[in-house]
Amino acid sequence: MLKKLKANVGLLSLFLATFIWGATYVVTKIGLDEMGPNTLGFYRGILGSAFLVSVLIFKGQFKSFFTAVKKQPHIFALIGFIGITLSMIAQNIALTLTTSALFSIILATTSPIFIALISVMFLKEKLSSVKITGLVLGFIGVAVILFNKDLVTGIGGTSSLIGQLLSLATSFVWAIYSIQNKHYSKDISAIFLTTGAYIFGTLFLAPVSFIFENPLVFMSFSAITWAIILFLGIASAGLAFYLWTYGFSKVEASKAGMFMYLIPVISLSLGWLLLGELLTTQAVVGTLIILGGVWLVEKS
Repeated sequence: MLKKLKANVGLLSLFLATFIWGATYVVTKIGLDEMGPNTLGFYRGILGSAFLVSVLIFKGQFKSFFTAVKKQPHIFALIGFIGITLSMIAQNIALTLTTSALFSIILATTSPIFIALISVMFLKEKLSSVKITGLVLGFIGVAVILFNKDLVTGIGGTSSLIGQLLSLATSFVWAIYSIQNKHYSKDISAIFLTTGAYIFGTLFLAPVSFIFENPLVFMSFSAITWAIILFLGIASAGLAFYLWTYGFSKVEASKAGMFMYLIPVISLSLGWLLLGELLTTQAVVGTLIILGGVWLVEKS
């Protein structure tokens, strides 16, 4: 009974995380009008880290967290570099080169596929012939989306091949981060993992931000941009990352991956409402092929 309750709480956590992220990519796209991608990631990381540390202090767990980091700093540094530094750089640059609609489609529909593949290597899950068929279909669908000539410039704005490939790279990095968290969550609590990852990830992102951009121009940001930074730092970074890490630790990897499918629905709706982005027929076809492949993976 208790195990089932924890699983249900985990499912709810995953749903809330993906709901927040569905809005994140549209909001990020707007924020990138006034600041560089690395600067946005840096401020998001600072606020996310501050929020999570505040939660630990409020719960009286900061001392235990500090002890855990001191004992195994390499773990937190590794997941921080992969899940925060690399993920934010790839994601934010991708969003400057493509639309939030296309980015969310690529991320949400390929992440479960990457998670399935990586879980075979690290979680020892079996990959049946049905799963292999589904994975092949998934990548065919990605090819339809990425290499369709009309799609490159057809989704409500400019979308380059580099931006699409970076979107795919973000998906792969996210899958690695999720599997790492599931592995380490056996011995380390979800909020410890998330907080440590954000602190280290933001530290690694700082020099990139200062070398290639100028984060100190924050005084020129508009009120809307500051509102976006606050949303990304507190809701999208701190809260949603914790909810995902917690939920992923309580639910099987294949079941957790299905929640990524909710992201395009939310992101496409908001992209249409706020950015005037429009989805082409080619994108729909490619997405349906991917979802068909992922459905086979989930049902096997």
